[in-house]
Amino acid sequence: LFDNRIKNSPISFSIFGGLFGNLTAPTNFTGLGNNGYRTDASGWASLTFVQDLGISGTWKQVQWNSTADNGVGQVPGGYEEIVWNDLTKQHDVVLDSNGDTLRYNYTNTSLPAGDIEIIPRVSPELATEWPFPYLNGDEAEPFSVRIMHRMNIEGTLILDGLSPIYYYDSTVNNGDGTFGDWSTLFHQPALDNAGVNYNDVSAFKPYPKSWDGTPTGLTGQAAALRPFLDGNGTHWFIALVNGGDSNLPPCGPVDRTDPNSAIRCEIVPEMNTGETLQVVGKVTNRTNDPWDQDPIALQVDVDKNGQFLGAGETAYTQRPIMKDGDAAYDYNWSWFSQYGSGTYGLRVDFTNSAYYFTGNSSTLAPTGAYINVTVVGTTDFQTTSLPRLYRNTNTTIQAKLVDNSLQPVRNAPVNYTWSFDGRTGVNFTDSNGFFEIPFNVSASDSLGNFTLQFEYSGTSLLKGTTVSQSVWVVSRTYMQVISTEENLRRNGDKWDFTAQVSDDNKTSIRDSGGTALSGGETPYGGLVDVIFEGTDFQGTLHRQVVATLAPNAGVISLPEVEPDGSHLCFYDGNGDNIPDRDLDGDGLEVEETIGCLKSNISPLNPTLLRADPESFLPDGFGPVNVILRFQETLPNEGCQPLDVSYLGIQGAWDPCTSVPGNDHFRLTMTNNANGFNLIGRTIMTVDDQIVYTSEIDPMTGEVVPKPMIVTGQLSDELGVNLTDRSIRVNYEMVNGQTGPVACQSGTTNMDGFFSITCPLSDVLAGKARVSVSYSAYDNNDAYRYENKTVQTEFDVFSNSTLQITEVGPFKSSVDQFVAQNGSRYPVLYLKESFHIDAFLAQSNGQAVGGKCLNIYLDPDENVRPLATVRTSDIGGSVEWFSGDPIQNPTLRGVETTGGKLEGFRTLRVAFEPDRNIPGGCDKDSSNALNGSAMDIEVLVRSRVDLQVKETWSNSGANGADEGDLIFGEIALLRDRLDLAVENEEVIFAYEFFNDETGQWEVSDLNNKTRTNEQGVAGFEWSFVGQSCDGNPCSGLWRITAYYPGSTYFAASQDNITHEITYKKAEALGGSGGLLSPGNLIGFAIILMALLIAGAIYYQRVQQQRQVQALRGILTDAMMQLEASNEYIAAIFDCYKSLVKHFRKYGFMKKVYETAREFEAAVRTAFNMVPTDQLDDFLSIFEEARYSEHTIDATHRDRAMQTLGAITNSLTMSLGEEAVVKRIDASSIYDNLTKAGEFVAADGSVRQAGIVEGENTDFKI
Repeated sequence: LFDNRIKNSPISFSIFGGLFGNLTAPTNFTGLGNNGYRTDASGWASLTFVQDLGISGTWKQVQWNSTADNGVGQVPGGYEEIVWNDLTKQHDVVLDSNGDTLRYNYTNTSLPAGDIEIIPRVSPELATEWPFPYLNGDEAEPFSVRIMHRMNIEGTLILDGLSPIYYYDSTVNNGDGTFGDWSTLFHQPALDNAGVNYNDVSAFKPYPKSWDGTPTGLTGQAAALRPFLDGNGTHWFIALVNGGDSNLPPCGPVDRTDPNSAIRCEIVPEMNTGETLQVVGKVTNRTNDPWDQDPIALQVDVDKNGQFLGAGETAYTQRPIMKDGDAAYDYNWSWFSQYGSGTYGLRVDFTNSAYYFTGNSSTLAPTGAYINVTVVGTTDFQTTSLPRLYRNTNTTIQAKLVDNSLQPVRNAPVNYTWSFDGRTGVNFTDSNGFFEIPFNVSASDSLGNFTLQFEYSGTSLLKGTTVSQSVWVVSRTYMQVISTEENLRRNGDKWDFTAQVSDDNKTSIRDSGGTALSGGETPYGGLVDVIFEGTDFQGTLHRQVVATLAPNAGVISLPEVEPDGSHLCFYDGNGDNIPDRDLDGDGLEVEETIGCLKSNISPLNPTLLRADPESFLPDGFGPVNVILRFQETLPNEGCQPLDVSYLGIQGAWDPCTSVPGNDHFRLTMTNNANGFNLIGRTIMTVDDQIVYTSEIDPMTGEVVPKPMIVTGQLSDELGVNLTDRSIRVNYEMVNGQTGPVACQSGTTNMDGFFSITCPLSDVLAGKARVSVSYSAYDNNDAYRYENKTVQTEFDVFSNSTLQITEVGPFKSSVDQFVAQNGSRYPVLYLKESFHIDAFLAQSNGQAVGGKCLNIYLDPDENVRPLATVRTSDIGGSVEWFSGDPIQNPTLRGVETTGGKLEGFRTLRVAFEPDRNIPGGCDKDSSNALNGSAMDIEVLVRSRVDLQVKETWSNSGANGADEGDLIFGEIALLRDRLDLAVENEEVIFAYEFFNDETGQWEVSDLNNKTRTNEQGVAGFEWSFVGQSCDGNPCSGLWRITAYYPGSTYFAASQDNITHEITYKKAEALGGSGGLLSPGNLIGFAIILMALLIAGAIYYQRVQQQRQVQALRGILTDAMMQLEASNEYIAAIFDCYKSLVKHFRKYGFMKKVYETAREFEAAVRTAFNMVPTDQLDDFLSIFEEARYSEHTIDATHRDRAMQTLGAITNSLTMSLGEEAVVKRIDASSIYDNLTKAGEFVAADGSVRQAGIVEGENTDFKI
């Protein structure tokens, strides 16, 4: 703990790695008896391993004895073996048999090479004496031990004897006061055998010497080479050295001019790029025994950094092979071109050289045999610019000088020579190895092929080189198109062009002043290939050489068409199946096809183009680019001959396009400029068909929409079906309200057929004008086919559906009868008006307007329609009212049919477009909508009227006594026909007045009686007097006769009620006095006369009051018309006042009277007014209620005139004089009011027929 050494402390250790196991399973060493090893008095423990086999052996503890006697003249000191004595608790020195101290000498082990790690630890638990039981152990960090083997590698380098070698000669006088430099040694026998002159090869070598191949031939400083150098008649044999060798070749600095240069003791052979060397040798261990257990490798320091690393610097790796008792190796190495010039290090060493060393006990060094080799490289020139010159231009030719490894040779002098005028010069390469030579070619210089020679003399490490480059002085051929045919061509048309070919006119500027080329040969002519490039429908390019032309006085054009076809290259005039132009019969060659057509393209025939397997237009039609390509015939510049296989390449297919200035001699005439397009006519057929807007689903029976399917076929003029073409369809209904409707586009199939679905949504039956279009622009056929549009008309049929939405009495009322089975029937009333609301639509739900419908009532009996009505143009609806003179001029309502009065009848509304109906609708001219009808069962009822036949009134003085027989009769009549209603139940209800509650109460008594043949029903009742349902009462009764209605008759609205009062019958008295019967009769007569006179007077007064009230109503109406421009409001105010008056005086029974009942009430109440005035008066109300035209001041004036005339008539009936006051106030009627609409007093706009308040049920 305090860094004090502990003596006699027990220790142990573990070893892992190699044979000792791994970290998880190491080999543990704990001493004899597993008691550990003990430290000595200084706290140290020294252990040594005496190996038996592998890891088996003994670990002995030793200590240093500085006084040990090592003999006379030797320094004392040595190791002695000790052991632990557990009894004495100290170490004992081990003695030999003579009692002398046993000296310990270290012994060698044979563990395999590798790394091991040792972990020592202090183990106090192995000792029992103090203080170890009180100490804690400790373990040190592992420390590494490398097990290395001493090995010897010997090697010899064998190389060609023609190569010189270099060694350091310290006797060389440098002439500057210094001595020593690297000298050159040549192998003379090898030179002689190869026929090489020593003086030639040694001329430029430093301090050369010739060696005869014998050891004695090495004299002077070269004598030191004898142990390392040998040779035969063809090769050098040079011994490799290693760090353990003490005998080395002469040593000297690598660069004597560099004071910091490294010192090398070696022989350096020189080799050329491409030569091969051989390295042979053997491997031994420390006992000089052959060792073949570990692989060795030949390595080359390629990057010259002094290290041999990586697979790129390792040539061969294998174990030595036992041969003649030696562990021998034999490697070779070639200096390929990728190895640049310079000095490379070579060595032969173990692959795991870190575990081996060499040398003796006093000199240890890394293993391996080493040598350096100098490689002399080659050089070459790379031309980076085109070796082509143009007249009247300044051009710089650039080249690059590189060595054999393609590395640039920098700052090197290059000599050049130009053969045209013999000019020479020297240029130096730059840091990238480039050099440039400027040339100025004048306009007067000759055209032709000349040479430019480059020469590099070389260095000690690079051999020189000479290159001659062919350089043309050429003319830049110039082509221009003079004229072409129009670019839109059709079947049978001819297409041609005219172009001019000339030289550069001694300048590179484009102009037309150059000399025209003529003929097909150099130097004044050349050939032009005419290539047609077509595009098929998929966008693939197809090319074909259609002609090879030779210019004539600079002009080229396609060959003229000959009637016999001799303008074609393959023309066979003699019929021998060999083209006439094929003179040698071995097929047409280029020279034999000049000036003829290689393809039959004139005139243009799509059929032939489609049939030609190499056609430029495999579809027969399409866009064509024309390419003019001048073939180079130097000195006339142009394109290189074209490989025919290039024609099928998509993309960059012509290498000539990458040639600078190719637009001078290669022209492309595009199809949309001065090329051409072969346009074909398109043929489209559209199938006729009949279209239905809907159909019946066979599974569900429902009506489902059915689209219009337009079918047809698209082909070209050759009858070839056009596939994968988009077809557009749009249609427009003839006389329809909507515009054209576009359908989803379709595509033709493989056979050119198309089928396009057009949904018919919201389409009325009729005729559809269908346009089917093929657009060449939409189909990438803009330069291939013409557009095509076909227009046709299809009949569009549809089933109609007619629906009756409402049937009811009068103009807007609705009444229903519900049968016991739940069936509901609309109710109409006999001899009264009724209305029908219906809707006509197609089966697709689209409303159909402007169609005539027939209305039948009892169509089985009445074949003639009751009326006709036309559906609304907007919604296809029908609102028909029998009381409208415009819709129903006869104004007939529900009439009798064949004597039939009440009952269930069939009402039919029918759309019958296919026939003329007498008295009904004519045949529909469009005939595109199928007819339909709807029958509805209606219940026709009659309204009834109750009339008193025998009154049962007994009130006042005419009261009845208890027990008196009360008798009454009523007649039940049809309201409109006054016909008796037979066998219908009439109820006589009894009520008595309850004095306590002050209200009438229904008695338990009642009477139900059926009418007889005359419609009469009666009752008899024995009056109960003052007994009301068993309770005493005042005896005031009333009996109400009412008809509750039945299936065929409406309930009565005018019930009849008469009262019966109780009066005790008086007994007859004496005959004398004032109350004698005679006197009583007299009094009665007088009283009757007074009553009659009073009644007559009262009736007269009442009539005058009624007339005055009527005149007041009309006067108020006139005043309202004069004071306001609300004509409609004034008329309806008058109408309401009249209705109240009529109800008050019994002219009307209820508010809900028909127009005919109101008319009857008017004529009864105004009986003193002339009939013509009443007609005008009633027309005012009809106009205000039903008319739809605009009401203006003229209508107001006519109404005031009518009201004024009636008022005068009423005044005259009262015996008074009429006072007429006329005020002209037409200026206040500027604003016009529509019939049925008025402005109320609060300023709100009101519509006639709407309830005004919650306390009135007035309606129109």
